[in-house]
Amino acid sequence: MNILYTMDGCKYCVLAKELFERMDVDYDEVKLGRDISKEEVKKKLDKEVVTFPQVVYNGENLGGLVEAARYFKSKGMV
Repeated sequence: MNILYTMDGCKYCVLAKELFERMDVDYDEVKLGRDISKEEVKKKLDKEVVTFPQVVYNGENLGGLVEAARYFKSKGMV
């Protein structure tokens, strides 16, 4: 399960979506304020502080864009 938790006006969220699209990885986008509240995101990710985007790949929360990019690079995916 791949999920991108995003919010409007977030340039890093746009870059995270572009990253997944470049890697040809299917994902569901869950948008703050439209689909979910910040409190619900915190509960789902079991994190106190949540910045956006939050990247969940194969069910694992990788963190934000930078952490996700590092992970994918370490696996040779980008």
